Amino acid sequence: MSDDPEPFAWYLDRYEGPTGALLRTPLAEFPFVIGRRPGLGLTLPSPEVSQLHAEILRDGAGLEVRDLGSTNGTFVNRRPVAGRAALVPGDVLHVADLELQVVRERGQVPAAPRGTLRIEALDLPRRFVGFRDELLGLIAAGAVTPRFEPIVRLADGAVVAWEALTRGTSTELPPEPARLFAAAAEVGLAADLSRLCRERAVAAAGDELPPGTALFLNCHPAEMAGSEALVASMARLRDAAGGRRLVLEIHETAVTDPAAMGALKAHLGEHGIGLAYDDFGAGQARLLELAEAPPDHLKFDRLLVTGLDRAAPSRRHLLETLVTLARDLGIATVAEGVETAGELDACRNAGFTSAQGYYLSGRGETAPG
Repeated sequence: MSDDPEPFAWYLDRYEGPTGALLRTPLAEFPFVIGRRPGLGLTLPSPEVSQLHAEILRDGAGLEVRDLGSTNGTFVNRRPVAGRAALVPGDVLHVADLELQVVRERGQVPAAPRGTLRIEALDLPRRFVGFRDELLGLIAAGAVTPRFEPIVRLADGAVVAWEALTRGTSTELPPEPARLFAAAAEVGLAADLSRLCRERAVAAAGDELPPGTALFLNCHPAEMAGSEALVASMARLRDAAGGRRLVLEIHETAVTDPAAMGALKAHLGEHGIGLAYDDFGAGQARLLELAEAPPDHLKFDRLLVTGLDRAAPSRRHLLETLVTLARDLGIATVAEGVETAGELDACRNAGFTSAQGYYLSGRGETAPG
């Protein structure tokens, strides 16, 4: 019988080398020793790791880590371990140049592994990302600033909607949305940060944007695992938006299950909220998902738009075909990243419904948060 009062299992998650694959190591026996020596709970073939580097111990219902006199140190949430340090779910543990995240899940404690668990890749990450405490502070303080980029209807030049963009305002974290979200994703806080960005955008829109225009809000792929919570959060924002139409943007890479996308669109529609697929054409075109679960809006990635006025006829024809396909499916199309008058004219000629970008806003903030 387990010593745990509740059936919880502990794990260490890590990303392996250039593949980015998420690997999970169960903590089946304690003390769980980490080091370079063969036969340990976790053997790491890195010269930065000591023979016996650190050990993880039981501490009641929780865990603690002890540095074993290692050369390059053990860190919890980027703080060096002097003696012992408590570990809670979500903590980021650094063993020299290896980054691990502590995970606890309900379920049976896994059986002791056979043999030595090893990381075969030698190019272990040499960075101290994480910033868990700083990110928690940013989220608690709401330390992000929304900015709004106009979406212009090409038929008459009217601003019909705005996309909410975000920059961080914490002095301890990068302000750029891409770097900020990358750090948040490393420690499992990307969904929380994404919700905060939407909340701040809706709160600011009432004062900064004219009535009658829609507001496009971004969604991080991490939120797609809990679509019910996502819909519920959007419904609350709809109530707070004062009658402004909201549109939720889903990145193209997260559009992989037509049935799930169809259900998401239906649930959002029950609250009067639209659905957009963002950065279409940045990776796979996902035409099957587009046909089986068409969104309300399709936003074409800037890579398809940049230099369109100077592009080869074959490229322009391909883009016109995709725009026509979307129109036939009843989807409004948006050209992203328009930076010149020539690109704007080319997008109009290609049949786009609307467009956004530096040329139309003059603000230089074209990267979605």
